[in-house]
Amino acid sequence: MLYWAEGAKGEKSGPIKFANTDPALAFLFISLLRSAYLLDEKKFRVRLHLHYYHNHTEAVAYWSNLLRVSKSQFGKIHVKKRSARKRFRKNFAGICFVVYHDTNVRDELTAIARAIGSQAKTLSSFNG
Repeated sequence: MLYWAEGAKGEKSGPIKFANTDPALAFLFISLLRSAYLLDEKKFRVRLHLHYYHNHTEAVAYWSNLLRVSKSQFGKIHVKKRSARKRFRKNFAGICFVVYHDTNVRDELTAIARAIGSQAKTLSSFNG
């Protein structure tokens, strides 16, 4: 369900991509993925989108420790440009993108999400 809500589903195939600013959701997603599948930990990649005020070293250390993904598996940090007119909320850890490179696992997660969605649609038609 987390993948269905917060994962990238636009591509026909490819890696699993999950993004969120909430560390608890990112931790829950990666923990559930690890508990549901036998994963190759080397296939994880993490990408951070940070603002100018984030300390890059601290952010990588924070997410690496939380997600239990080696710092060597983190990609280049994207620094979001700040608009002078647009208001934005500060978040302490930036946006974390968790990527797992396995098309088979992604396809299974997508199929499960679609099945749940079909069930929800069927149930809603009975209610009204």
